[in-house]
Amino acid sequence: MVEYINRNDALKQVLLVETRESMFQCIKDIPAADVVERKTGRWIYLSDITGFGRCSECKALWDYSLITNKYFKICPRCGSYNRGENDV
Repeated sequence: MVEYINRNDALKQVLLVETRESMFQCIKDIPAADVVERKTGRWIYLSDITGFGRCSECKALWDYSLITNKYFKICPRCGSYNRGENDV
């Protein structure tokens, strides 16, 4: 998971330090926020004969009727936010 810190907390800590080493330690001691990185992909529609579409992130195949009717705005396999074929 990616770690993020609050910018204001970091700036407050930087103002209090005197050396580069203590600045590094102060920033390292700031607690990281609990966030999840959001993936954005798209549905790649295969030919109408197969009846399937593919997620651009995880390459999973899903029924064409589910993804075209917007039941799957988020890929159930990888969690990416998928829009139309040309939207990214």
